[in-house]
Amino acid sequence: ENKEVILQALKNNPGAEELISGSALEDESFHLKLLSLQIIQHFSKLPVEALLSRAYVLDAVSRCGLVLKHLNELPSYQSNEDDVLIIKVLQDLPIYRADKEIVLAAVKQNGWSLQYADNALRDEKEIVVAAVTQNGLAIKFASDSLKRDKELIDLAIRNDYFAIKYIGLSPIRKKEILNNLI
Repeated sequence: ENKEVILQALKNNPGAEELISGSALEDESFHLKLLSLQIIQHFSKLPVEALLSRAYVLDAVSRCGLVLKHLNELPSYQSNEDDVLIIKVLQDLPIYRADKEIVLAAVKQNGWSLQYADNALRDEKEIVVAAVTQNGLAIKFASDSLKRDKELIDLAIRNDYFAIKYIGLSPIRKKEILNNLI
């Protein structure tokens, strides 16, 4: 199977994931290329060794921030009854959603990834600023205290007018902000 042909076909028809099989599913660099195309359905089939590599995971979330969601769900994806070791390794995976550098890379690529970050990181202004810069609606997933931060509110609304729905202010204060925008 020619992986470059598969990639070209996927670029032309992103819904053709059925083309991905065999050795392509075990190829770590091929998975990174898929992630660059925002194709994440097969991420769970990645070899366990790659998932244990922090550098690989950092590269993956930099290409497709929503990988953070799939990293949080991996143990439920992998249920190979013949290989208890794989399940054990997956249960012992580092908690990537609590890793500041990995979450920061994920939200810079896709602000919506903030929803999969550890709660402590949703309260870190640097992380939330990066997420809201990429997608103003990401303020929805910020901590309550950051939803009331003036700088973040301004940034979110500048990036997406509808972010007003998620900020942590009273309806009267929201109306004032909207009136100032007009």
